[in-house]
Amino acid sequence: MNSLSQEDFTFFLGLGYLLMFLLILVLFRSFYVLAYTFLTIAFSTYICLGIYGMMGHQLNLMTTLIPTVLILLGILDIVHIVKEHQSIENNNPQDVIASLKKVFRPCLYTSLTTMAGFLSLLSSPMAILKNFGIYTALGIFLCFGFSFFLGLIFLPHISRKENLIIPRAWLPSLHDHILKKKFAYSVLAGLLILVSALGIFKLNNNTYTLGYFPQEHEVVQDHLEIESTWGPYMPFELMITPSTGYTLHSPEVVQAGLNFSDSILGIPGIGSSFGFPQLYYAGLKNRYKENAAQMLTRRSGLSQVDKFLQTGYPQLSGYYIDRDTGTGKITVFGKMSSAVELTEKKDALLKTAKATFEDLAEITPAGYLPMYSQIVHYAAQSQVYSLLLAFVLVFLLVYLFLKSFKLALLSIFPNLFPVLLILGVMGWFHIDLDIATASISAIVLSFCIDDTLHFMYHYKKHRDLGESPSRSRLLTLGRVGTAIILTSLILLAGFLLMLFASLKTVFLFGLLTSIAIVGALFSHLILLPLLLERFENSKVATG
Repeated sequence: MNSLSQEDFTFFLGLGYLLMFLLILVLFRSFYVLAYTFLTIAFSTYICLGIYGMMGHQLNLMTTLIPTVLILLGILDIVHIVKEHQSIENNNPQDVIASLKKVFRPCLYTSLTTMAGFLSLLSSPMAILKNFGIYTALGIFLCFGFSFFLGLIFLPHISRKENLIIPRAWLPSLHDHILKKKFAYSVLAGLLILVSALGIFKLNNNTYTLGYFPQEHEVVQDHLEIESTWGPYMPFELMITPSTGYTLHSPEVVQAGLNFSDSILGIPGIGSSFGFPQLYYAGLKNRYKENAAQMLTRRSGLSQVDKFLQTGYPQLSGYYIDRDTGTGKITVFGKMSSAVELTEKKDALLKTAKATFEDLAEITPAGYLPMYSQIVHYAAQSQVYSLLLAFVLVFLLVYLFLKSFKLALLSIFPNLFPVLLILGVMGWFHIDLDIATASISAIVLSFCIDDTLHFMYHYKKHRDLGESPSRSRLLTLGRVGTAIILTSLILLAGFLLMLFASLKTVFLFGLLTSIAIVGALFSHLILLPLLLERFENSKVATG
């Protein structure tokens, strides 16, 4: 899987930079903007991955996404910086510094909220998600720093002339249309929220490692060949600790172990098994030949075999018999399974083991079995903890930024819509919560709110100057509306690239994030104006 992750890393890094070149040239038609963007992202990515490597980490199925995420999120601040620069009529060094000052605070807080979303992954019990969150947040901080540092160099050379692919007049017209049809749009939003909420109840937690690979991949083909030739091969290990008064070579314990191996053959997806009972019985057959079955009931015969195994085959017997603790091992071989199926098999094996061993021994699952089945719990825990932590951190940052509790609430609630949307889509289309999707909600919340912050920053400035709510919304749309749409299109185009990934984890991350971006654009252009029109009165919005 790591090999395939590295292939995806090379593919997406090259394709990501190519997409960046095309988008910048199409949107700004300026090689200076292209150089500005390229150097900002290249320096940030190089330093971020350099630190990642210096810390002894290797690329995996999540960290291969870091360069692509940095390419996309790194462009966003530059878009707002360049659009602010183009809004100033004069062209001298002082105006460059002035334009950077105007966007510094909103860009700082959008970077902080995005970093907060990724850092919320530290609440996950899975190290793979923690590292992804830490180093992506580091890369975002570097992008923010380089975008302002390099802005001092490149902005004086960037033309003030705007070549807009979206006419400014279209945005106020859209705003007026939405308010005229606010009942219809409110009903539409309500239906989308209801359908998405119902989908959440259909959401399942599950992980199937082989499902991450393409069907034609050699790993999948080898798996199918092994199972067809040798049968089930996935090991499930059970540790047997005899009760007081019994040992592993007690006739009752050995017989119960052999009965257990026969009983589990009826469990779907379970094949053969081998452990200390089979080892003792093989020793009896070797020593007593046709009398082995009779000696199985005698403690003396099993004691002799136990001594023979200890002295003659110490390594083999040591693998199944722990002399220090008196614990034995039984390895059951089953079909490769998802985490949910594995949990079901674990429960069935434990139930059968307890029925056959009764009070003779304590049964404990060990090895890969409990660890892999625990992934289901980890995925759900990551989703809940990271989303709650991201919500709290983002809300606090938004409140500090706007210094208005009401505006902070009005900012964050529309951005819960894309989170609700992707969870609903996952439920309706049977996309499981797994490593790739476990913490996507927190990530989506953190970067979808970026454009909202830019909108609310300018909206509040107009309100503080005494403008009416309606006039403030129109002026704000004229100032940042184009940038909001452009950043959404850039993000959408970038994350759609991940649909070409070989790994299913990367594919799903790209698909769900793309859906969230569409939902965020809906919330920015429709839900936010409706909420502001409904809850903002004519008083100045000072908090």
